Amino acid sequence: MCPQPTIVGTEPGERDVVILRHQVGVTRADGSHEEHRLCLVEYGDPNGYSAIARTVSYPVAIAAQLLLQGAFGSLSGALRPCIPQIYRPLWAALRREGFVTTESIYRS
Repeated sequence: MCPQPTIVGTEPGERDVVILRHQVGVTRADGSHEEHRLCLVEYGDPNGYSAIARTVSYPVAIAAQLLLQGAFGSLSGALRPCIPQIYRPLWAALRREGFVTTESIYRS
C-alpha cells in the first residue's frame, strides 16, 4: 500500500514562491561563447492563486487559446516552445498577465 501524500498548504496570509532560472551556453560558428540567462520570480497571492498554480496553468491555458485562435499558423503536432512563432506570442500574453522576467547575455 502506498503512503498518503502530504498536502502542503499555506496558512492564512502566507504565500508561496516559484523561482525559475534558465542558463544556456551557446558556441557560435566563429568560436565565440555566450551564456544566456533568464530568471522569473513569481509570488502567490495570499488571497488568490498560488504561484505554482499560476506558473503551471497560465502558460498552458494561453497556449491553448493561441492555438484555437490560429496564432501558430500551419504548425501542427507535438511542438516544443522553442520556435519564435510559438514563444513570442506566448511570452507577450504572459507579460500581459503580470509575469516578469529578467534576461541577460554574457559574452566571452
